[in-house]
Amino acid sequence: MNKIPGGWLLRHEATPPTLNAGPSTDLCTGKWYPMRFTPRFLLMALLLIALTAAMAMAQGRPTISRPVKVDGQLTAQTLKLTPLQLSQQFESILKNRGVTGEKASGASARFRALPPDLQASIIVTLDDNYARLIREDTLALSRIDPERLRQMAELLFAIGSIWPAEGSPGAWAFAFGNGFDGNCVVHFNGTAVESNYLGMNCEFFPNSMAFKVPAGATLDQEHNVRVHNTNTGKDTAVVKYRVVAPRGYRGHHGWQFANFSRASIDWKLYAHYFGPLTVQYANGTHRPAAQAWFDAAYTKAGAGGNCYGMSVSSLRVRNSEFDHMFHATHFQNAATAQPFCWWYEWNDTTRETVQQQQGAWYTQEVLDVYVNLCNTQTPRDVFTRAESLVSQVTNRPVLVYWGPNWGHAVCPYSTEVDGNTRRIICYDNNNPYRRNEAGSIDPDVATVNWSANTFSRGTATTAQLFSYDECTPANPHLPGAEYGGPGANTVVAVLNHTAEVRQITDENGRTFFNQDGSINQNPATRIPMSAYLPPLVQAPPTVLQRGPVAQLDLAGLQPPPDAPHIFVFGNAAGKSLTFNAAGQGARQLDLFSNGRVFSLQFGGAGEIRFTGLLQLPAVQLLNAEAIAPTQAQFIRSTSGGDRAFVLTNLRNLGAQQLQLLPNLQGTELEVTGPPNLQFNLNLLGPVAQGMQQTTFANIALQAGAKVNLAPLNWGALQTSGLRLQMLNLQNNAVLQQRTIQRGQ
Repeated sequence: MNKIPGGWLLRHEATPPTLNAGPSTDLCTGKWYPMRFTPRFLLMALLLIALTAAMAMAQGRPTISRPVKVDGQLTAQTLKLTPLQLSQQFESILKNRGVTGEKASGASARFRALPPDLQASIIVTLDDNYARLIREDTLALSRIDPERLRQMAELLFAIGSIWPAEGSPGAWAFAFGNGFDGNCVVHFNGTAVESNYLGMNCEFFPNSMAFKVPAGATLDQEHNVRVHNTNTGKDTAVVKYRVVAPRGYRGHHGWQFANFSRASIDWKLYAHYFGPLTVQYANGTHRPAAQAWFDAAYTKAGAGGNCYGMSVSSLRVRNSEFDHMFHATHFQNAATAQPFCWWYEWNDTTRETVQQQQGAWYTQEVLDVYVNLCNTQTPRDVFTRAESLVSQVTNRPVLVYWGPNWGHAVCPYSTEVDGNTRRIICYDNNNPYRRNEAGSIDPDVATVNWSANTFSRGTATTAQLFSYDECTPANPHLPGAEYGGPGANTVVAVLNHTAEVRQITDENGRTFFNQDGSINQNPATRIPMSAYLPPLVQAPPTVLQRGPVAQLDLAGLQPPPDAPHIFVFGNAAGKSLTFNAAGQGARQLDLFSNGRVFSLQFGGAGEIRFTGLLQLPAVQLLNAEAIAPTQAQFIRSTSGGDRAFVLTNLRNLGAQQLQLLPNLQGTELEVTGPPNLQFNLNLLGPVAQGMQQTTFANIALQAGAKVNLAPLNWGALQTSGLRLQMLNLQNNAVLQQRTIQRGQ
């Protein structure tokens, strides 16, 4: 709703156009209508207000009855108020709007004569607050422009329009028009159905007929609706009215297409999300640290499924928050914007929108929240936080749960308490709403056993509950980027799919795995503030029922074969981590910390140790010959650019330790290794608006010495030489110093 000068309000019609008898009787055109904020508007727009806190205490809090069965499999939601509460609420509304005396008494009497479920439907239809309470805010009649209602009241005996725009079996709908009276009845496909004339003197419904859609109405089809006057024998013209399965949350705020997988996420989405100059230089050359994270993890984030991206992007659309969205204008321009997420169709724009938010799962701030929740949040905490966040306007929950070797992300939108059982009702992007679906309106449920403090969703047994704000940091950072703030003390290690991690040990001998390969959960012996991040996967879309059989069959889910292994370590300042790695084929281990990246390619097996993390870090290959490195790289990443030392073609590897120790600024690299170790050195650094690089071949160590390497001028790598110092292993005394030129 936007305010413009003169006290006018603009309200956008938030549903697709209604079906109508002719061009002049269209109620919901999808256009913007002017609305004068006056007392008469308040009456005609039918805006009911919620009871005050004092009234709620006096009458008892309304309860939500969910689900309500409607002819077999279909279910719908309803607001369950006692008859006394319904009557008192209605009378309170009359009083607050200045309707008193005989007029109020007559209106109240007519209201009480209506069927109870119609009374409840009227309140839900007219009251934004109650409609929002049961997640049916799209039914609130306040979305209709009152001037259109007035115009339709002036028509001849006819149906002008029907609200809501689509009906559901067993639900009430409201036909607006003219010439209706107490002798009228609604015919649906030629058969009279339960209907009521709502011609209240106080104009709560301007000449309308409420009718109940038959429970057996065929879904996703148009049906004939007309009003018949039993006294005059006249019939209105027939209008077409589409009936669909009850939409609920999924049918408005979820995507209409199912979760999907895609082998890679494009660089353009990466650059847009984190900022172009964060991942590349002004001339478009990719920065080494950003390229390392993109290759190691980011681009594969959706290879198993894009459930996190489906969840977060749907909330962004729901909240109309389009920062860090490559296709933001598509959701903001009048020509392409839709009233709700579900109305956006599958195409390249929506696919890339989802993929970009999927990649955001691998944001430093999000990974920091993840490792914290993994180590602090219990299943009870998950439910309690979900319960508190589902009522928030924008800061809604995102639930990520985990099976044996996979994960899945969904959007909770309601919770239930049933004795010892706590249920979290979710929009599962594997199961999108379909207009002709059968089954429950809320088929996807995660469960917490309160007394046992356990979580379950299919074969998933652990979970973390994020908030929308935690999933959408205002200034997201890459792992390996230099910055201060949330997540800056977290370190991320990534091994490619051909590598195998046998064990991870910290400086105090604490371990990540048990001897049987399971993750160590013993607080006394496990690495504190550590977590494994399995790949997120998709499941085939399935029509589901609530209850024990409502769970997705997740037992057969497997991660994509090329999924990386990601480990996250919080509060990592000063820590040491030793990876006992093996595998088949070419293997790679990357470690990303604040402003620094180590990358190692190897073909053997053994222990790789990172020391002094987030302080003066170094990488050590405890047995270089056994690990068989083919490339070792260090990158120092700053806002001004990246400097990189890349050792290639390593030769004469002995069984001794090989260590790379950069200085604090990342301008020098000290290499300690087996005697006669030889390698080539590539240097990369920023220059002007891009990057330059150069290579120095055949650098060799001497027995009893280590080598310190530094270019003479980082701003002119291709023309300046490389300073080489041989240092005594025992006392760091300079044994030899010389300058090497390119080509020597």
